[in-house]
Amino acid sequence: HSSFIYVIIFYLFTLNSSSNPNSANIDIINIGIKDYDAKEYEGKFLLPNGISHNSFLIIDEKIIIINGVEKSYQNKWLANIKKNLLQKEPEFILIQHVEPDYTGSLLSLIEKYPKIKIISSKKSFSLLKKYYNNDFINNRIVI
Repeated sequence: HSSFIYVIIFYLFTLNSSSNPNSANIDIINIGIKDYDAKEYEGKFLLPNGISHNSFLIIDEKIIIINGVEKSYQNKWLANIKKNLLQKEPEFILIQHVEPDYTGSLLSLIEKYPKIKIISSKKSFSLLKKYYNNDFINNRIVI
């Protein structure tokens, strides 16, 4: 998965830096959610300090979100995005994991930003359709 993300980031942000080599001002902001109340993970692992739902916002000429969060945290997550975008809109979300703890907020994200494109694999989109009964045909980029 990590090489997948690096290829996407390289592609999106070299578009800007190739035309202006002095423009490499990329901001990477943690917009994830810390859940201090979580006591265990998948019923197997104890979490004495809670759990972090990792999601990142990368801001340059293109704006990309890396992963979402589970549905119960979507309002706080969307507020984190809005607070950091300063009237801009994200252009892409890269989905590395399709499980609901990473994608439960996806439908709300699309509702708020209908032009956003979802970047993921063909297999991921088939699983997303099973989870959300939505093929995301107007928002997807298959890689």
